[in-house]
Amino acid sequence: SLKSLGDCGFDKDKNNIYFDGARIYNSYAKPPFNINDKEHFEVLPNCFSKDSRNVYAIVLAEPLCEVCNARILFPIKEIDPNTTKVLNENYLVDKNSVFYSNYHSVDYYGVFKVDSADPLTFKVVIGKDWDAEDGHIKYKYGKIYISTQ
Repeated sequence: SLKSLGDCGFDKDKNNIYFDGARIYNSYAKPPFNINDKEHFEVLPNCFSKDSRNVYAIVLAEPLCEVCNARILFPIKEIDPNTTKVLNENYLVDKNSVFYSNYHSVDYYGVFKVDSADPLTFKVVIGKDWDAEDGHIKYKYGKIYISTQ
């Protein structure tokens, strides 16, 4: 019997985790993967997910497959699943790094590391020309923000 894991399209039975109705297997990822760690799989805020080995982001399939009209789950490279915190729909932090996710992009599987960001002081901001900052730098869309004024 299939059990829903919330509003993001994930389901689970006694043998597998499913995403958008299909057993999770992604042949676009390098290397291809499936989720074997169903005991530790959990859905995080903003439809990110994780198990004991990986954190996963959802990207649109269309840039990868011109005949596809679906969402694809990708493991985020270089992120620690044990210390990951989701800040909003775009930013995640772990103990070492900050990551930016762009759902509509497949650059770095839709997620890239914000190399200059300090994960200890990094925070999302609202109502500014930039969308995040750390103790030293302001960021917009995961890149260093440079004011044009």
